[in-house]
Amino acid sequence: MMFPRHPQETRDVATSGGTAKLARADQPCPSCTALLDQFDGAIGHLEAAGFNFVVVGKTALENLITLGRDRGWTN
Repeated sequence: MMFPRHPQETRDVATSGGTAKLARADQPCPSCTALLDQFDGAIGHLEAAGFNFVVVGKTALENLITLGRDRGWTN
């Protein structure tokens, strides 16, 4: 996951939640975030099929956890 976002990324940033408290340059990529929104619901199916799924971002673990809470991710 591109977290932090690419320096030339110009799309909107988070405007609410803990993620919005991060500087623009430190916020996550909108496309990566949208993709992970989709995977959150599929994780149970992946685990049932014997897969492991992880997300890696070059940011503090606290930032990933905050993003997940802001997005309502449960997995």
